[in-house]
Amino acid sequence: NLLSNKAILNYFVKNNETVISLPSGIEETVFPICIKIEGVEKNVAISPIVKVNGKIVEGTYLFQDSIEVEIISSDINAEIKYTIDETSPNQNSKLYSEKLKISESTKLNTISFKDEFVESKINSVQFYKIKSVKDLQLKNNPSEKYSKLDKFILVDGKRGSEKYNDNNWLGFEGDNFETTLDLGESKIVKEVHLGCLSDLNSWIFLPKNASFYISDDNIKFKKISESNYNVSNTENQKPFLKDISAKINLKTRYIKIVAENIKECPAWHKGSGGKAWLFVDEIILD
Repeated sequence: NLLSNKAILNYFVKNNETVISLPSGIEETVFPICIKIEGVEKNVAISPIVKVNGKIVEGTYLFQDSIEVEIISSDINAEIKYTIDETSPNQNSKLYSEKLKISESTKLNTISFKDEFVESKINSVQFYKIKSVKDLQLKNNPSEKYSKLDKFILVDGKRGSEKYNDNNWLGFEGDNFETTLDLGESKIVKEVHLGCLSDLNSWIFLPKNASFYISDDNIKFKKISESNYNVSNTENQKPFLKDISAKINLKTRYIKIVAENIKECPAWHKGSGGKAWLFVDEIILD
């Protein structure tokens, strides 16, 4: 309760954050508020760890055939529950007891429970079963610093990290990114994901526009999806990855992706007027 008010405070938990509602008639902007919280603090269970071939997997994992997934906890007394149907796991979810065989694109959500402990934070990993690419062409070559990297790093199944110089990214200074992928034959493609990097301190911005096209003959292309993005001075300054996605659900052989560079650093940026970088890595064909 508030030190000057004996009213019980209402609260709720959302996205691992506790939100406390103030009593009516009290404005949080009028004066500093001191809140006294009474109760017994509970320990929190440790989140499960997901492994493939003995290596820890976080975020996303790409594969082509099928894989075996192991879920472990550093606490032998913890109980692991999981879901593979996009829902959040709870006490009623399936109990993990043996390795999971995954042969299709799947989102795995895991959670740990332990007596007298608060349940762990959910650990989610998105598994993508990717399609092979026979060939790809770039309209614009990467900037000189990245010209020695093989263009096929875009579809090699290895995702770039938050470090732009990890040799998994192709960088374009002031230029757009445009590629055409040849699948070798017509295949059903559910979704396409273009991995991009934002690192404002290194003058790297997300594309302001990304368009996706399909074709059966590599001549006539049909636009399937378009996404726009406006960068602002409130953008996260720390490096982060963003997948720009398009739902296709059609049979096609050729896929063209065009990502438009913002060209110049915005007026509010420390590099105002200088050439902006566009970094792309893994193209995921689901």
